[in-house]
Amino acid sequence: MNAADDTIVSVSSPPGRSMRGLVRLSGPQTSGTLKKLIQPFEDSHQTAEDLLSGKLLACQLLLSTSDECDVANLSLPVLVTYRRGPRSYTGQDLAEIQCPGNPTLLNRCVQQVARTGIRLAEPGEFSFRAFLAGKIDLIQAEGIAATIAAISDSQLVAASMLRRGNLGKRSKQLVDVLAQQLALVEAGIDFVDQDDVVAIDRLSLAKKLSGIEAELLRIL
Repeated sequence: MNAADDTIVSVSSPPGRSMRGLVRLSGPQTSGTLKKLIQPFEDSHQTAEDLLSGKLLACQLLLSTSDECDVANLSLPVLVTYRRGPRSYTGQDLAEIQCPGNPTLLNRCVQQVARTGIRLAEPGEFSFRAFLAGKIDLIQAEGIAATIAAISDSQLVAASMLRRGNLGKRSKQLVDVLAQQLALVEAGIDFVDQDDVVAIDRLSLAKKLSGIEAELLRIL
């Protein structure tokens, strides 16, 4: 994994053709890259500050062409959203560029951004940065990966629980119950000669542990 403090870019929409695709940037050079490549339409009266306002704006992305073309640049209509860190998914400055979901166009957008010195993101790197920034925990990160890999409704439901953090919250509750039972067992051993300390009986302990086991089997 590369350093987490540089700027990265990647197509962030599913592969294949669709009505709309998404290119995402994250890192300290995000705003500067947008100013280099994104221009407002001539009649829009937008400014560079509008581009960084956090609003969804209709703009145009300048794409350089090959030598065989008669024009030096092509303008691609796009929708752009910018989020200043740490109030973003990755905790860094982050931008999302929406354009027609043509794989060729999306790859050209990424190539154009990369020409400014921005590194191509590795698989899962945006979520990795979100994890490092404390935006998601490890279980939620696993939920994102599970959602992408899901091939059935049951897998989608399980992945959804991971993403929402439900599994982590419930697991912590069960850990707290286990710790409480352990404390009762230890108290019964360490203070067996004291009349005011009542050890937990085996039947109650077994019932509690069976309930925890059943709950773990249900959620895992």
